[in-house]
Amino acid sequence: MKAPNKVKVFAWRVIQECLPSKQNLLKRKITENANCPFCNFPIEDCTHALIKCLDTRKVWQRLMPNIYELNAASTILDVALQMLHRGDEGLLSRFFLIAWSLWHRRNKWAIEKVMLDPFQVANNAINTFKPCLQARVEPSYTMHKTGCWQVPPHGFYKLNVDAALFFDLKKAGVGGVLRDERGEMVLAMSKAEHELHDPESVELVAILRGLQFILQLGIRKIVLESDSLLMVEALKANQDSLSLQGNMLKEVKNMMNCFEEKKVQHVCRSGNQVAHTLAKHAWSIPDVELWMGLVPAFLSQVYWLDSQNVRVENTL
Repeated sequence: MKAPNKVKVFAWRVIQECLPSKQNLLKRKITENANCPFCNFPIEDCTHALIKCLDTRKVWQRLMPNIYELNAASTILDVALQMLHRGDEGLLSRFFLIAWSLWHRRNKWAIEKVMLDPFQVANNAINTFKPCLQARVEPSYTMHKTGCWQVPPHGFYKLNVDAALFFDLKKAGVGGVLRDERGEMVLAMSKAEHELHDPESVELVAILRGLQFILQLGIRKIVLESDSLLMVEALKANQDSLSLQGNMLKEVKNMMNCFEEKKVQHVCRSGNQVAHTLAKHAWSIPDVELWMGLVPAFLSQVYWLDSQNVRVENTL
């Protein structure tokens, strides 16, 4: 996605449903109700705040009518996946840029009681970052039209990783699962990570931990999949990163070079459910749990769904 880093981080937090919406604040017992500060709808989650509130729907109706026409059951994740499946990176960037501006407006009212015009903030954001929206680049990862997990090509293993943040526990969780060309689980891991609060860092740590666990298995060909588009693009970039995660990125790239053949690619959340479940499991463990060739009970349902929906990936 071609967008400023702060918008990319915002997009990640939206998909993870970890913005401080009224619903999330109520869960953490920071507020006494989950009502929308604009329309007083009883539950303000990320989807309501950004695309369902009457105030925001007017903006989408004018600036992105295709979003406005989505049925009432759609979540913000559904909307993002729909645009990803179209393969239009500019459309996805525009969507999250407008959503980011609307969230800024929401905070101005909820926190400072300053009411801003929704069309004005959206248009200001579009005009400010217009070069990002106009610059269209080809995706640097394989875009799959289906939302199911896919087995790796013949002779390859596939490592899926994911991360989850537990703000109330002041820790994060990472999960990884390694499967062979038949879709059989070789290894699964769930690990708690402490003092990690940055979404970008924890996604990168998930990749790092996954590689650390499988390097000792002597695997020669690997496909690495993550649902963090930002991290996938960072790993595929040729130049060194100057970000705070630069050293860790370099370490991950060095570890990937230990394989004879490797591929890093993005996968949508619906194709990464096993790793996501493993990451969420980390909230209940003090350090790490590891399974070799055995599917744990809490993972059996999502693992079974993957096996029923699996589709063979023909090419790298």
